[in-house]
Amino acid sequence: MSITPVEAGCVSVSAGHYNGYALRVDGSIAVWGDASHGQVTLAPLGGGFVAVAAGAYHAYALRADGTILAWGRDLEGQVSRTPRYGGFTSIASGDYHGYAVGPAVPEPSTVVLGLLGLTAVMVVRKSRSGANQ
Repeated sequence: MSITPVEAGCVSVSAGHYNGYALRVDGSIAVWGDASHGQVTLAPLGGGFVAVAAGAYHAYALRADGTILAWGRDLEGQVSRTPRYGGFTSIASGDYHGYAVGPAVPEPSTVVLGLLGLTAVMVVRKSRSGANQ
């Protein structure tokens, strides 16, 4: 188990079960807590991240280029089924799942709200009048 960091310069924080993640101003991620499923030891090094989201025993990090990195326990495919394409603008996580908002393929005006780790994807399309369909 690693100890909670005491430092300035963090812009957001996310908590999993017995572990935590903080996004630093420089785009790097501070991690601490239980590492029994790789949720701490497999965390990415370096910067370039704009968001971090913790699940129970896994986590997601959103890069500035819109790609998502996942690590930790892959019990329900939370890590292995994470999209490998970019264009995402936001991420969130629950205990054993995650969400991402980004452009749909192939229509750039479509927004995808996908359930990471599962095959369900909800597509919200804007009609020409601007209403959601």
